[in-house]
Amino acid sequence: MSKMGFLFCSLNQGNCRLSPAEKILLEVKLFIHLYHELSDIFMSRYMGYQKLIKYDQEKNMNGIKFMQEVIKDILSTEEYSLAGIANYTRIPEDVLSDIAAGMNANPTLELSRKLFELHVTVRRELYDRIMRKFASKYLMPA
Repeated sequence: MSKMGFLFCSLNQGNCRLSPAEKILLEVKLFIHLYHELSDIFMSRYMGYQKLIKYDQEKNMNGIKFMQEVIKDILSTEEYSLAGIANYTRIPEDVLSDIAAGMNANPTLELSRKLFELHVTVRRELYDRIMRKFASKYLMPA
């Protein structure tokens, strides 16, 4: 059973009656939910500035590069430096620098996955809170 499948089964009090297709759909739903929750957190950092310049506050990430914000958030914990992130993820430091500086807005999926895995380890309480919210909305019986 995949890590995600185990997670969903354990969140649903051990009742694992999902077909493989249902598990995949639930994983996609979880990923979308995580993206929206993190987007809201990252966008909230810019709300004061956006109000100051009377920016139209649409719920999108057009002005924010998502993986850039993930790197900034990892660095803000002070558990890793850029060199430490590069060493842990085995991503060249210059590639990470380009993403952190906003010069590479579209990193590969594999690179993004490695950054997400590190982000989960340094911001475990954030992901726990998001997962509880997700579980209460989608997984717990009504």
